[in-house]
Amino acid sequence: MKSLFVVLPARNEAKSIGSVIKSVPKIPGFTVSVIVLDGNSTDRTVSISKSLGARVFSQKSRGKGSAFSEFLASLKRFPDVVVMLDADSTYSPKDIPKSLKALSGYDVVVGSRLSSFSPGAFKPLNLVGNHVLTFIANTLYKTKTPDLCSGFWVFNGKALSKFNVTAPHFDLEADLFVNVNKLGLRFTSVPISYVKRVGESKLGLNAAFSILKRLIAR
Repeated sequence: MKSLFVVLPARNEAKSIGSVIKSVPKIPGFTVSVIVLDGNSTDRTVSISKSLGARVFSQKSRGKGSAFSEFLASLKRFPDVVVMLDADSTYSPKDIPKSLKALSGYDVVVGSRLSSFSPGAFKPLNLVGNHVLTFIANTLYKTKTPDLCSGFWVFNGKALSKFNVTAPHFDLEADLFVNVNKLGLRFTSVPISYVKRVGESKLGLNAAFSILKRLIAR
């Protein structure tokens, strides 16, 4: 049996974390473990996660990027596959199986939200910003990724072990994109569903500037 980690960065996601964990499917041929990267939540995120059998990793520094990099550094052995998606119910774990099929022959798969998203899933400014940042990324790196800011990623474990993730906050996805290109990894995208988040968005204008800075710094 191959090992698969479903990694859920989360901070104060008590309203949604339970439904996300419950939606993680059983996948033939894989031992699936759900790991919640907790960003010092002050609500019931941790207790709900543990009650549903998820492993909770408590980060030391603040930020989504810091949580992911600290988690990677803690691994003594990487699993065969790592899936990362947000814990706010915007992404569906039910898209994991088709993403695993796409991983065959590639090192990294990114879920593209832009072909199938529900009304209200994107704020107009965020959607425009995502298109602009994606265009800049593709121009700088001569790629054709459709959705730079997607939070749905699937990694071959051996490939992920080579990443040097330094982004502290919501520039994590841009950092992952840069790593993929610097390492010369094979990557592709698959269409996924995307719905309106549960709770308030944590993204702001500062996140866009951080992402742009991350892309330009290379």
